Amino acid sequence: MAITRSAIRYWGRKAGVAVESLRGILLGLLKGGELVLDPFAGAGSIGRHLLSWGYKVVMLDVNFYAWLISRVLVGRVRKPTSAFWKAFENVKLRVIRYGRVERVRWKELFSVKCRGARSLILRRECDEDERRCIVYTISGCSVEVNYDDLIDDVLDPYPRLPLRYSDKADFDKRRNVQYVHELYSPLMLAGMAGIASFLRRRGYSVKGSVGSLLWLSLAAIAYNASRMARRGTGAWAINSYWVPRRHAEYNPFLRFRSRVMRVARESLGAKAVYTERSASRLRWLDYNASILWADASKVSKMFPGEYFDALVTDPPHFDEIQYYELSFLHLAWLLDALRSEDRERALNAYRYEIVVNPRRGLGVNEYLRKLHDAFRSIALVLRRGATVAIFLHEEQRRKLRLMIDAIESAGYRFTAEETINMPVKPIGDRSKTSGSNTVTVLIGRRELTL
Repeated sequence: MAITRSAIRYWGRKAGVAVESLRGILLGLLKGGELVLDPFAGAGSIGRHLLSWGYKVVMLDVNFYAWLISRVLVGRVRKPTSAFWKAFENVKLRVIRYGRVERVRWKELFSVKCRGARSLILRRECDEDERRCIVYTISGCSVEVNYDDLIDDVLDPYPRLPLRYSDKADFDKRRNVQYVHELYSPLMLAGMAGIASFLRRRGYSVKGSVGSLLWLSLAAIAYNASRMARRGTGAWAINSYWVPRRHAEYNPFLRFRSRVMRVARESLGAKAVYTERSASRLRWLDYNASILWADASKVSKMFPGEYFDALVTDPPHFDEIQYYELSFLHLAWLLDALRSEDRERALNAYRYEIVVNPRRGLGVNEYLRKLHDAFRSIALVLRRGATVAIFLHEEQRRKLRLMIDAIESAGYRFTAEETINMPVKPIGDRSKTSGSNTVTVLIGRRELTL
């Protein structure tokens, strides 16, 4: 099966492009049917390619949103039934409107009168203070209206989480808002909260074969429905939490349905296992993939020594991406679907991230120490002489050398280095940014002795 561009936006997708460009080299290094480890799997772009080439893969990530993307895009999912969609068409939103508590069908709130008939809202474009908003409908109308005047408060549960860590440090990526719900207008907040309440009432588990697809699709549209979005900028155009002067908000009900259908089409449907509790006892004749919500630095405690034939991975790079912070908006919409222990675990995953983050007191030395320790743990579960391919996005040679030294000292010997030029996609209608960046691929072996 050919791997196409993912329906779910996640950071670090360059690894999938890079691994595809090295297909010939990797196929020459790896034997058919080998068991490959990717301990920094992210959204599974590397693992999806390896699975499509016939390898068996164990994928780990400490970020719950990343795990959920991999679970859905790699493992088997089931589409919701026609009965689900019939009920979805009649979802009622709990709001205070005109000072009264009401349950209103979403189609009533998300529609305007246009050319003598009501038409569903496709998107709403507003200026910074939202004194002037233009509503665009699916029938092609545009109407100036301010819908915030209609909703005094949203009564369905919604995320009220601050954009900060549990130790009270503000996110580095936070700009002109303090809380998740401030990123939404009352109309779009009512829509997102209404969908989440609908899924909870119907008992869909975030880890189930149907529920995982539905909850992931809801989390994936969290940006599009927010006031951070801008017309023509895709799934995440702004790399921080802020509301621009001119923003667009998209109808979450229309986006949700289309996202569910698209994600379901793109799922590999591999036979997979999703729990780390049985990792050391997996029967690989039964499963092609294992998708584990787990910390890479603890992999040596999960598997016996010399368990894997190869390592192919894309580790985090200094401060290039703050994975936890940028996943927080999506995670916020998933938390109420998790059990209390999983909720706490998801919210505290940042403690195990390998990143440079001055707000958390994590500098270069701490990053390099964590990187070394993780790769040392990983080396312990690789067979001696196992093939290793590591993708590094750092373009500064000094920093790149520091990373390589930290990894090599953990028990690896690299014999080749490939450089791949990656295109940079322009962002937004006005942006003319173009150019390229590079990915360095280290190819070598796990040392014979540790």
